[in-house]
Amino acid sequence: MAPIAHVPKDGKYHIDPLDPMNVIKNIDPWYPPGLSVQDVLWAGHTAQIARLTETTVLKFVWEEDDSSAKKSLEIEHSILLALGDHDRITKYLGKNEYGLQFSHSGLCESPEYLRRKWARQAAEALAFVHAKDVIHSDFHPNNLLIDEHLDIQLCDFAGSVFGALDGGAMESVRFFLPRDPMSTPDTSWIGSIRAFILLGSPILYGPVFDLGHPRLLVAAGSIVIVFGIMMTSLCSTLWHFIIGLGSGALFLTAVATIPTYFTTKKSLAMGIAASGSSIGGIVYPIFFDKVQPKLGFSWTVRCIGFVVLGTCIVPCLTIKMKVAPKARRAIFNHQILKETRFDVWSLAWFFGNMGLYIPYFFIEQYATNVTHLTRETALYTLTTINAASIIGRIVPGLIADRLKDPLLVLMSCTGCSTILIFSWIAIRTSEAGLFVFCVLYGAFSGAFVSLSTPVTVTLAPTMRDVGTRLGMFNFIGSLGILVGNPVAGAIIKSSWVGAQVFWLTVIRKRSNSEDNRRANMLENRP
Repeated sequence: MAPIAHVPKDGKYHIDPLDPMNVIKNIDPWYPPGLSVQDVLWAGHTAQIARLTETTVLKFVWEEDDSSAKKSLEIEHSILLALGDHDRITKYLGKNEYGLQFSHSGLCESPEYLRRKWARQAAEALAFVHAKDVIHSDFHPNNLLIDEHLDIQLCDFAGSVFGALDGGAMESVRFFLPRDPMSTPDTSWIGSIRAFILLGSPILYGPVFDLGHPRLLVAAGSIVIVFGIMMTSLCSTLWHFIIGLGSGALFLTAVATIPTYFTTKKSLAMGIAASGSSIGGIVYPIFFDKVQPKLGFSWTVRCIGFVVLGTCIVPCLTIKMKVAPKARRAIFNHQILKETRFDVWSLAWFFGNMGLYIPYFFIEQYATNVTHLTRETALYTLTTINAASIIGRIVPGLIADRLKDPLLVLMSCTGCSTILIFSWIAIRTSEAGLFVFCVLYGAFSGAFVSLSTPVTVTLAPTMRDVGTRLGMFNFIGSLGILVGNPVAGAIIKSSWVGAQVFWLTVIRKRSNSEDNRRANMLENRP
């Protein structure tokens, strides 16, 4: 919290004209019991500092219900505990129910020109902080205090970075943040590459499945996933590739094994199975958000790894292929590509995956940057889509089995998704409208995930090569994921509407391909 203004005795928030970064806050300041504006020593963007005793001060938020500011103080608390005591760090006395307590010196408000004389001690403070893997994100003269011995003490770790703990300091000239800026559009490559490997790698696993070894794939995939997650707790790069490879083995086994057990309710069965990923999309983000501030990034990721290990044990012990082919199958069967119906359907899958996950990747950023929701509220936009997707994956499957035409149901849901895109463009300030969009989009887009496999299986003249077909089909779709989200992210840097129009274009292209696919099926009916 960089000091930005002295708080006068009238209790009103006055802006320091010498600081161009200041913005007017139209709020009535909140004070803990026993404190008033007369006790406030300094004020910042997120919090105030007030005198408790002659030797103690309290740092507390401007508004009692400001969850974002309270989150910032929680992060600062965790960082200060990790740093411990040091002569060059302001002495931390712990937290109470109202804020953070620090030792106070009467010289803490020394003029800026005097603080600059202690550059060597400031360097010592930074060296100690960096040795503890903490990046002080607001190293500024205003955050250098002077104690009663005229020594420098570094303060204000609310915006700092410690592993996955990120106080969210602004990327500006005023905040001296020693790291390369990275936005959500840039980081979308990480999820896109992982999804590409998840969908694309089954083309390698298909022949293994067709030889009748689903349990081997599940066991190997489970080991690789858990290993990748555990390694993520130690390192944040490259391990998503390993997780993607393991996920691909589980994904193919699930979508290829289930249809062999059903003749009349394949779509419903696939919908129920596919809803598992939606449940994970609800549980894991909330789990990480709530546990990470308490346990830190590493142990939170390890806890997730142990949960994944437990859930993977069940399919390892129970999965079994009903029909085990005896002949060896090829990884790639070029004869399948000569089937027009398969080609058109694969094209629809490609365009669908280009646009399907754009809201999943960017809805939180849209909620904070455009709709101006708090970070905590924005988190629930994604979980809302995933929650609604559970219904969207099961109910369309039930309808498809009743109508005996999964493609017709899928086309209808695609049309509804297209209409929703126009609605999303119009949602700029309505929090309720954004959550309604999340519910409806999750419900209709879920059908594309659950019904794609039943439609693909209907193209196979025999179940003997269904693994190869699904592998080829999903590899084509994985290329769409690899391209779509990064392209949308690049467009978002200039215009959200432009990204939404791009999404509309690829979804509409998917719809056209599905229409052509259905027309081709009707023409070839005996």
